[in-house]
Amino acid sequence: HPRTSLPPALLKRMPFKSEVATLRAQGAASLQHDFLVKDAYQRGAAKAPPPGAVANHVTPTAAESNEYSKYTNYPAQTAAHGVFFLMQDVKSQKIVASSSNTSLFFGGSAEEVLGKKLSELFVESHRIDSALKLTNFEAANPITVTPVGDSSATVNVILQRSPNGITADVEELDPCEDFLAINDAARAAVGMLDTCGSVQELCQQLTWDAFGILGCDRMAVYHFHEDGVGEVLAERRSKRVTNPFLGMSWFPTDFPPQTRHAFLTRAYARMIVDASEPAIDIVTAAPHLAPEDICLKDSTLRATHQCLAEQMACWGHKAMISFALIAHGRLFGMLCGTHCSAKPVSFQTRLAVGALVQGFNLRLSRMMDRQVLAGNENLTKVLGLLSQRALGKADGASKLQSLFEGTSTLCDCVQGVKSAAILHEGKVTSFGEVPPADVLSKVVEGVKKLWVANGMQPVGIPQVSLTIPEMSAYTSKNAGVMAVPLLGGNSTLLLFRPETQKTVVWAGDPSKIAIKDRATGLVYPRKDYAETPVKQFGRSTDWVRADEVAAVSLASLVVAILQDKLGSKTALEAAPFPVMTTDKGGNVTVWNESVAQATGVSATEAVGKLLGTLVTPKSQEVLQNLLIQANQGALSAGGEVCVTQKEKGEEGKGVLSVKGMPWTDGDVAIVGLDIAGTYSAEANFKRLSAQLGHVDRTGGFLRPNNMVVNVQAMEDNFEYFPDKSDSSSAFLREDGVSKTYLMVHKKDGVLYAVRKINVKKADRAGLSLVALKRAVFRLMRLTDSSLVRYRACFSGSDGKNLCVVTNFEGITLKQAVEDAGGTLSEEVVLEYARSVFQALDRLHSKGVVHGALSSVRMVVLEDGEVKIADIPLRCDTTPEVTAEEDVKAAAAVLLKALGEKGGKAGTVLTSLAASPSSAAQALAQLA
Repeated sequence: HPRTSLPPALLKRMPFKSEVATLRAQGAASLQHDFLVKDAYQRGAAKAPPPGAVANHVTPTAAESNEYSKYTNYPAQTAAHGVFFLMQDVKSQKIVASSSNTSLFFGGSAEEVLGKKLSELFVESHRIDSALKLTNFEAANPITVTPVGDSSATVNVILQRSPNGITADVEELDPCEDFLAINDAARAAVGMLDTCGSVQELCQQLTWDAFGILGCDRMAVYHFHEDGVGEVLAERRSKRVTNPFLGMSWFPTDFPPQTRHAFLTRAYARMIVDASEPAIDIVTAAPHLAPEDICLKDSTLRATHQCLAEQMACWGHKAMISFALIAHGRLFGMLCGTHCSAKPVSFQTRLAVGALVQGFNLRLSRMMDRQVLAGNENLTKVLGLLSQRALGKADGASKLQSLFEGTSTLCDCVQGVKSAAILHEGKVTSFGEVPPADVLSKVVEGVKKLWVANGMQPVGIPQVSLTIPEMSAYTSKNAGVMAVPLLGGNSTLLLFRPETQKTVVWAGDPSKIAIKDRATGLVYPRKDYAETPVKQFGRSTDWVRADEVAAVSLASLVVAILQDKLGSKTALEAAPFPVMTTDKGGNVTVWNESVAQATGVSATEAVGKLLGTLVTPKSQEVLQNLLIQANQGALSAGGEVCVTQKEKGEEGKGVLSVKGMPWTDGDVAIVGLDIAGTYSAEANFKRLSAQLGHVDRTGGFLRPNNMVVNVQAMEDNFEYFPDKSDSSSAFLREDGVSKTYLMVHKKDGVLYAVRKINVKKADRAGLSLVALKRAVFRLMRLTDSSLVRYRACFSGSDGKNLCVVTNFEGITLKQAVEDAGGTLSEEVVLEYARSVFQALDRLHSKGVVHGALSSVRMVVLEDGEVKIADIPLRCDTTPEVTAEEDVKAAAAVLLKALGEKGGKAGTVLTSLAASPSSAAQALAQLA
């Protein structure tokens, strides 16, 4: 893209590499990652223009794509919705760098802020000071404060440590987000995950609940297959989104390695509020610190890559938020929400959804634990049968051939394998239909380079005919191959899968992955994401990690036969997953390397000892039941065992999920799985849950009038009353920019007055949406009993209205006068006047002026108390409106209600309506 032309000085300082491995290097740690960035394109893409492309557009070459993939973000720039600060150190809090949009909250320019102490910028400076004293900022984030330069705004400050110092991201807190109710909804959603019985159900439940919590137009779970292809497993859409992504596959280059690595290592939430907004430059005060040297990889305000912005425009979306889905230390996928219009999501809500995602990760890990352990158990059982059969043969050739005989063969070790061949010393031992020996030799020659590149580990190729053209004639039975090196690559085990014909629905045309402008040489992302069905031939099902594990286990058995070193426990000792065995007395006889790595206890320390002495007391009962069941000839129900190193006085590094089975010579084989990743997911879930508790506590002063627990203010939860289908039946009152309706909340059954403010009309009247929300947030924090409580606010689904929810109490003064026949008695007017002026006195003492009092904005309760309602949302931004004018307006309204009756009340009210007085003075005159 044109904006990827970075300054030469920056290129010298940031030596980017295209290989994934270099991302772990210190020099590449500052890469600015993004989500769904079109940075790399399919290797070997055709040079000819794609069908239908204009003449000067071609598909970029692999070299051009790799060069383009260097840049995944824009250094020295931040997003426009917040303000970024960099502090030199915790002690001084001196701001040495800032985004140039400080006027958003602080009134002055960035140059005026540079050099100041961070806490000096906020009214509640003590909260910043206290947070910076903490070692772990997670315990304090978010810090909700008020900027000194703009007392109408409420902001979140998010602190992070970076290689350059301490960063502070300042984001405005949107009053439309009822984060207390969102926290409760997230906790309830975590509980719903326990009802899911499969990975697909988990994804669907997560998508459904996250959609409801975040209110995005599209919410989807993208799953990454092991070949890098992404697939949408679950999706929920609003009425505004008509094109489904469900079931569609995305090219591996849609999720570059840089992006996946970033999400995997930091497991963060990435938010884009408005992809169409231009980025904001960073300015610095320190001469040695260039803006492009500032590390923004953990900042919530990183600028949106222009390519991603173009993609989102193709989708019809402006906003995006995404969360990493991780299981067993691998990136399972991403939860991604997009919105058609700009949509900020507060840190509080991101925490709540993050806790839900961690709950998902935990349950996904446990579900996959069960699947993997069952696979390990079945593999161990088959290997045991193969070992016993081979041990019964006299010579090596017979032992090798025995692997292909009987009801269980070596093909049963790897799912979907129907044929296999072992090439050793010029001889081929095979099972099922395999290609001729000369073609098999070409396959081996073709994969040798792949072995070297893969560290001499097995290589799975789902469409081997693309690599070895001679295999094209055999794709029906041998479409895919898993090639396993034996004896350093001198011998080979080949496992074949048959062809699986299917139709893959791609998100866009595979022949138009990218566009290069022939005239300018610039590379652009594709524009088309329409469903594109492609029939797949000559390809097997994909090889996954579990297949590689099984192949390695099988290879150890084959090598032992080839070297004439086969024993009854050979396969167990070499298994790439934890396996241990005990004799009848419970003494350890096998403790393989995988167990040692998972627990921190070596084979030397374990073999020959009672297994019960190596585990924690809580694990001994589980272990005892497991051994009893296995000794009785049955597969055990299994459980979790924690190994301890008693001699060293410390616990082992991990916990194993285990199952037991009877083995040869009366031994018991215990097959395990290292579930450290699952415990890590549980720790992350507990950590985020604790942060939700922090949010709950701070919510007490941010939203003191909040609606009841677990009742969220959103359009779908309200309906008109008494006739839900007729808004006119619920109409209460209106003014120039809004209409107020009586509505009932569907969940708590309580009646509320909901004021629908037309955003466009308010803007024409001089009040922007940002100013509207700030005014509402201020009113929501008022707790005076003389005011009708402001409970919540939310945006209408179409974005046209801002809805403000208040208590529905009593009737308006206008209605009370009408019910009384047009006027009120002097006694009643005096009672009402005292109540009104007391309310105004308390209101004015808090710095709030109504400015538009009328008979429909005074609410009369049954006990005669009068409350102030519908405070205009521009009251605190209109300096010409004074407190004395409130008193004059109230006196005029009450005088009209009195009519021509006069008396003492009439005299006092006439005086107050004519001359400026404070509410306190009015009360004194009424006394």
